[in-house]
Amino acid sequence: IVATKDGGKTWVKQFYQFKDPNGAMPQMILHDIACTDANTCMAVGAFGLLITTVDGGNTWTSQPGPFVAEGSHLHAITKLDDGGVVIVGERGLIALTRDAGATWKKVQSDYQGTYFFALPNGPSGLLVGGLQGNAYTLADINTAPTSDFAAPGTEETAEATTEESAPEAAAPADAASTDAVATVAVAATPTLWTKIDTQVD
Repeated sequence: IVATKDGGKTWVKQFYQFKDPNGAMPQMILHDIACTDANTCMAVGAFGLLITTVDGGNTWTSQPGPFVAEGSHLHAITKLDDGGVVIVGERGLIALTRDAGATWKKVQSDYQGTYFFALPNGPSGLLVGGLQGNAYTLADINTAPTSDFAAPGTEETAEATTEESAPEAAAPADAASTDAVATVAVAATPTLWTKIDTQVD
């Protein structure tokens, strides 16, 4: 990470560290940076890397957060116009914080591939884009469904418990009841995202 205080005439190296001293990730590779004010910035990178500064970049601190446990690459970070900060990355990851990274929420995503960029879109909206021309807009991130990040090992334990102890579901009485169940399930999860047509004639 390099910084300038004279409009780019000169640059000073603030951070360069290829190996994680804590051994939490194999390499410290940065992909993007965003600042919420003159002193507070966050940078993201490979293997869930998140580092922060609160003194204008004089010192940077690695934040374990929920991302290292998942191991996904974080490709972009942006500050929303309403003050929130969003990170996007692999496996359809969209994460939101409103307390300078102390806590994070997963935002429901219509796309489960890799996101490579995120930009503010209006006062509290978001524009995200990924592989193969996949791009989406969200008018207000505050209306999007969110969920907590699972603690390490939680998901695996839940799956094992379900397989061992959950009884088999009873077969539907008839085809009509099956259709009714499917219709209700789809209606219960409406999307707030709008897909952008990126096809070029």
